[in-house]
Amino acid sequence: MVWASRFGTPGVTTTIESIDAAWGSASGPGYTPGNGTPTDVFLWQEGPTQDGNPSDATLLVSIPTTVQSVDTDTYVNFPLSSPLSITGYFFVGSHQVHLAGQYVLPVDDVPNPAVNESWFFGSSGVADYSNPGANPGGTYALDQFFPGQVLIRANCTNRSRPTRLRS
Repeated sequence: MVWASRFGTPGVTTTIESIDAAWGSASGPGYTPGNGTPTDVFLWQEGPTQDGNPSDATLLVSIPTTVQSVDTDTYVNFPLSSPLSITGYFFVGSHQVHLAGQYVLPVDDVPNPAVNESWFFGSSGVADYSNPGANPGGTYALDQFFPGQVLIRANCTNRSRPTRLRS
């Protein structure tokens, strides 16, 4: 399963410096593969539609890593090799391979006032990270199923101000 959060604003340029990711859940420990499990952290640029849906997003960055600080709700920072500027919407995400009965989607279940910011795809079979819309079933907005947001965020500079975009 791959999860992602949408950030940015159409027509506005944002410079991404790093990505923070968390795995598992402090409120429901033990349902996700543990520390050391291979994973990646991703950055996608929204496609020409700028509709906020990652189905036409282009993968720009993939950082291979391992799951860390599982079930603690602690963010782990992943600096980009160099800051990357994107105009419009973009998505940051991660993934975990899991077995039936394991719940790997790290979610803050506090309702989010904005809709369709957190997404997931590839929940059955092997996920296509480079082409989210090509996954069986396509892409899904998390709030179509329950309120909340996935625990991943971008650390950015937007309009010459340092900003931590949270999800």
